[in-house]
Amino acid sequence: MERKRILVVDDDKDCLQLVKDFLESKNHEIITALEGETAIAKAKTIKPDLIIMDIMMPIMDGITALQKLKENPLTSGIPVIMLTSKDKDEDVLAGYKYGAEYYITKPFDLKQMMLGINLMLFPKTGNKK
Repeated sequence: MERKRILVVDDDKDCLQLVKDFLESKNHEIITALEGETAIAKAKTIKPDLIIMDIMMPIMDGITALQKLKENPLTSGIPVIMLTSKDKDEDVLAGYKYGAEYYITKPFDLKQMMLGINLMLFPKTGNKK
C-alpha cells in the first residue's frame, strides 16, 4: 500500500500515541498536534494527505479548526476524519456540516478507523466489495 502522510490531532496523548503507532505500523508517515491551532499551521506547511482530528481540545477545538481548514484554499482539499467522544446526533451533523468527510466516535475500533482512512486515501480501492 502506498505510504501517505497523515496529521493526527488530539490532546489525549494516549489516544494520539495509539493512532500514531497503529498507522506507522501500516507504513504511513505520521505528524501529530495537540490542538487545532497547531494543526492548522502544520497542515499549511506539511500538506498532509489526511487529517484525523478530535473535537474537544484546548486553545482551538476541532470544529473551529475544521472550519478554518476548509475555508483556506491551501488546506480545503485535505480530507478530515473527526475522531471524538462527541457522539450525539447534533455533534455528528456539525462535523459533516463544517466539512468533515468521515466521523468516528470514541471508543473506536481500529478496523473502523482503517476503513475510514482507506475510503479517504484510496477511494477507488477502499470501498471495493
